[in-house]
Amino acid sequence: MARSLRFQAAIPLKFWGECVRTTVYLISRIPPRVLHNKSPFEMLYLHPPSPSHLRVFGCLCYASSPNEHDKFAPRAFPTVLLGYSSTQKGYKLYSLYTKSLFVSIHVVFQEHLFPFKHMKDVGTPIFPILDLLPTAKIYTQDASLHPSAPCQELPHATDYAPSEEYQHSATSTSTEFTATTLEPHDQPSETPPPQELRRCTREGKQPAWMQDYVIPIKPKSCSYPMASYVSYAAIKLPYKQALSAYTAIKEPQTFKEAALDPKWIEAMQLKIASLEANHTWSVVDLPPEEIPIG
Repeated sequence: MARSLRFQAAIPLKFWGECVRTTVYLISRIPPRVLHNKSPFEMLYLHPPSPSHLRVFGCLCYASSPNEHDKFAPRAFPTVLLGYSSTQKGYKLYSLYTKSLFVSIHVVFQEHLFPFKHMKDVGTPIFPILDLLPTAKIYTQDASLHPSAPCQELPHATDYAPSEEYQHSATSTSTEFTATTLEPHDQPSETPPPQELRRCTREGKQPAWMQDYVIPIKPKSCSYPMASYVSYAAIKLPYKQALSAYTAIKEPQTFKEAALDPKWIEAMQLKIASLEANHTWSVVDLPPEEIPIG
């Protein structure tokens, strides 16, 4: 469906994400047979969705501009419909003037016009074509059948100056081709051996967002581990006992493990009591049309 939306309105490839979002938005409002002719939207919100706001994807539309103070300025500007907003009530539009996305609900649609069909895409290709072949004479493989055929030259857009060794080999090869014919197993030239790739010597740097976290260091990257230089021999016995008690504490990984520890239960009760004392929330009744989460 996303490909159909894009092809029908000639949407540029850079807006493929909007095509997918619109497809998800429409599929969630289509009643499938698996759900007994009820849409996923109806199964979640317990009422059928309204299709009155749906418009043709990629069509021309005019969004109002209430912030315009010039009396002779247009009160609307042309845009393209690229979907529906998931955070607010409105349409997701692409301005043909500012080349930006925005959300608006005051829109007039022209659903039979598609602006992108009349626009020429001058974007650069994803994989640019690299022109790396030199301007040299290339002999075809059927030279043994037609030894007197003229040499073919590859078209090249840039200037290329071959080295003296290459010119000498090309001249000698062309002389041999005009005098004698090639055997089927002969090759015009030998390919040079591939060069060994050089390893990157740049050192890795820790991201800035990870500086606030304690990350275990790998053994290979640590030249001076702490265990080799820190000794507990000079610490008195009470401190040794305290350190061993700290290291013996194991933090629970799940709620079930925390619920079995009385200290964790006490800590949770103190936290809830402080939140209730500060009136962080208010307990109200659930509205009849809403569904509780959890």
